[in-house]
Amino acid sequence: SLGTKLLDFTQLDLAYNDQWQSSLPAITDYSVFSSRRPMRSNPPIADGRLRSLSAALTYDSRPMMRRKHIDTRLGGGTWTRISASVELASPDLIATDFAFRSYAIHLEERRRMLGLGFTTLTAAAGLATGQVPPQRYFAVDVRANGLTCQGGGVRSLSDSNFYGTRTAMATLRHDFGRLLFAKSHLPLIRDLPFTLSV
Repeated sequence: SLGTKLLDFTQLDLAYNDQWQSSLPAITDYSVFSSRRPMRSNPPIADGRLRSLSAALTYDSRPMMRRKHIDTRLGGGTWTRISASVELASPDLIATDFAFRSYAIHLEERRRMLGLGFTTLTAAAGLATGQVPPQRYFAVDVRANGLTCQGGGVRSLSDSNFYGTRTAMATLRHDFGRLLFAKSHLPLIRDLPFTLSV
């Protein structure tokens, strides 16, 4: 892979992937705590050699800081991040067992709202065409600790995940922190050590 900064706040990443992939059964049923439920097997994937080219263009308005030869993004009050990516696997271009194209776009925006905390908008969409192997499906994870939309990768199946070759999602989250309680000016309520997110 190769990555470079094109302009301020803008990053271009190019990658060549060469992977042997095959399904494996669960190799052990050992567990520290005994369970009466049967062990879930690994999700099946399409066996073969996956060679592909991918590119991603990202705009991120958060400032960067170099620390010990590593660039890190600084957390800020308000910021915007937009990323567009494409992956191409074609036997006409590179010897591969798969033939597909995948496109994805991801937007995250965080803004201060009415002096009562921060609102974060997350939106993502993806489209994959051709003979897409299951390990390159998009996954939408709707666990309580976050919503993500990612393409590619092998991950465990879950009752809170959705997989497919087409995906779209949007979420809106507002973090009040302690402000809602503190600004209530109500005795005892204003001193509660809790935060609130909606």
